[in-house]
Amino acid sequence: MNQDRHLNNIALIRDRSRYKPCPIFDCGDSFLLDFALYSPEIESRAYLTKAQCLPFKSHFTQTVHTAQTLYGKQLAVNIDKTGIDTILDKHLCYYPKQFHFLLKERIETVLIEQQKKLFEK
Repeated sequence: MNQDRHLNNIALIRDRSRYKPCPIFDCGDSFLLDFALYSPEIESRAYLTKAQCLPFKSHFTQTVHTAQTLYGKQLAVNIDKTGIDTILDKHLCYYPKQFHFLLKERIETVLIEQQKKLFEK
């Protein structure tokens, strides 16, 4: 869930004499972590229905369901809180401790709630 999607968000990796697209790039606004847009004082779930998918200015579920209708389901996500925590615990050391709880809560909420809406039957 990243509102900052536009055609300038492209990065390339140089591998000797050739270039290939970077698989992950510019995810700073992902998971409702732009605190200027998504206040830490407001519960994460409250923002899930308000966030818009750019550049289409639609809801994320609408965009994903449209793509699934056109191209079929090409992505499956199956992760639980324990799996998310295992991944996050490896990387939270790069952030100030005072943000660990908020980061975990935001990422867990977004992943689990979006997974329910988009990938479970």
